Amino acid sequence: MAFSFGTYAGDSWSGWKEYIAGNWAKKPVTDFLLVPFFDYLFPVLMLLQVLPFILLAVSFLKMEFIPGKPKLWLKAGILASLFVTSAMCFSQTLAGTSDVQYLFQFWSVSLLGFWYIENQEKALLK
Repeated sequence: MAFSFGTYAGDSWSGWKEYIAGNWAKKPVTDFLLVPFFDYLFPVLMLLQVLPFILLAVSFLKMEFIPGKPKLWLKAGILASLFVTSAMCFSQTLAGTSDVQYLFQFWSVSLLGFWYIENQEKALLK
């Protein structure tokens, strides 16, 4: 929301473009492959980042937090989060930025969450 209103310098469209495209521009590969497409990739990335929250809200509304209920929407939300984090890790790894460290940590926490839910479901089905 903040980037649409431009309330903070870093949270405006131009602030994010300067930061992200600036990081991509540091390496020739990402400068050539990603920087020219920032204006198309950024809205897709924003939508992909919202998708896990929507899926988790659906999971909550379907009361999947109750033990014994299948966790279809919850797992879909976690997988969506893993996908968007993987895409961000890929671009940031190619660019050689330090952001990739926290992205990998977030990715591993999401993976552990998915693994935990899978194991809980298997334990309840036995």
